[in-house]
Amino acid sequence: MNDYHLKLKSWKSFLISKLKFSLLAIIIYLLYGYLFIDTLNGLIIRNYAFSFSPIYKMLLLVLMMYVLLKKKIYTPIILLSFFTMLILLHIVQGIYSSLELFWMLKFIMIVTSLYFFKFLISINKFHVVKNMFFISFIVISFNMFVGALGYGYAQYGRNDIGTRGLFYAGNEVGGLLIVTSIFILSYFLLRKEFYKYLSISLIILTLAVLLTSKVALFGSALIIFILPIINLISTRKGLILSRVSFRIVGISTMIFIFLVPYTVYYALYEMNLIVRISFWMNKVDFITLFYSGRNLLANDIFQFLQNQDISFNAFFGYGYEKIITVAGRSVELDAVDLFMLYGTIGVVVIYGFFLLNYFSNRVKKSKVYIYKPYVQFGILFLLLISISSGHIINSGVAGIMIGALMSLNYYKVGNK
Repeated sequence: MNDYHLKLKSWKSFLISKLKFSLLAIIIYLLYGYLFIDTLNGLIIRNYAFSFSPIYKMLLLVLMMYVLLKKKIYTPIILLSFFTMLILLHIVQGIYSSLELFWMLKFIMIVTSLYFFKFLISINKFHVVKNMFFISFIVISFNMFVGALGYGYAQYGRNDIGTRGLFYAGNEVGGLLIVTSIFILSYFLLRKEFYKYLSISLIILTLAVLLTSKVALFGSALIIFILPIINLISTRKGLILSRVSFRIVGISTMIFIFLVPYTVYYALYEMNLIVRISFWMNKVDFITLFYSGRNLLANDIFQFLQNQDISFNAFFGYGYEKIITVAGRSVELDAVDLFMLYGTIGVVVIYGFFLLNYFSNRVKKSKVYIYKPYVQFGILFLLLISISSGHIINSGVAGIMIGALMSLNYYKVGNK
């Protein structure tokens, strides 16, 4: 009888271990496929007015959170509970909009992805994180290539300027390209693969030109220029600089000085971006042109807040309908939109999450946590984009990859 119970217990343990392995494998393959689904989703939305991608990502979110809960990692569920209570409060007030739920889930996806990829790194599955970035790069390249052949959709449809490929949310692709580029360029810098770094830099600039968004163009140029400097500083031994790192800094500077202006010229005149700029140039000032009118919408919100007393809503949010009433549409500056939706407390929690991750990893040694300096730059750069052009914290396309990038703060020499 004892032998029977021992065998039963042994089989039970075996089945549970296989189930865990299978669940983890399923999640990983679902992660590998999410950008392909987003690409296909662009076609489905345009032709059938139905979005399949949120269902796919919701399944992913639930499965990742389940694994994290089993590992006693509670941060994602705590933040989910907090924002759920905030939404319930808005329902009671009568100011709830479904957009609140979707934006909240996109932020929770960033948080969950960070902790899930951090867990994968801790069990020596760094290759999954690496594969995610290379798949992302392939999918972006495919979409831009399709667009260049004339089969995709224009980035600015009214003037038929640029391309977003088959993606539906074109503004979010710029953020995705930035996040992907930070890892891939850092990867080749750390491996001191000079020619691959140079080749990928040229491809990234080409993709940015085809996309023709300011975030993609100027963000990519800045990354190509700054990452080698970070590499030079983090790999130096006292006053001795690495010859390869110094060489890459020289080449990236040449790219920045000579090639970037050409790519801007190409985007303006060959991709026809100058038509859009010229239309607004005689109508608005330079700052408004730079912000694509977002500063005017933000000013409308500011004027509204000037006439309000410090109230309950200032702490917990005014709701999306109030944004529409005041500004006519969402401002598309993350900090402003998030404040109006979730109030001061929501903004503090959301941006506090990113800043906490940044400051808690500052003391780590770059010689051990080799991706740390690049990720730290990436976090600050993404926050800058978030408050100046938006589509970062509420990005369904880039959210998972933002979490993946932040998880690299926990990769150290010795992880396989």
